[in-house]
Amino acid sequence: MMSLSESSWYRSSRCTEDSTCVEVALHRGRVRIRGSLMPDIVLSFSPHAWAEFIGRIKRHELDLAFA
Repeated sequence: MMSLSESSWYRSSRCTEDSTCVEVALHRGRVRIRGSLMPDIVLSFSPHAWAEFIGRIKRHELDLAFA
């Protein structure tokens, strides 16, 4: 059994070692994300839910309107 600490976490190539980044890993058929500053807090999504979320971001459906 692979623990979360043994998952291969990936981050954008634009992230530096000292910056705050979102990290992504595949683990047991789930997409998991965490923040680099708080690695013990992990969110887990099905591949379908993750693809839908990313698609909505790309279509700007989740953009916030600022007044």
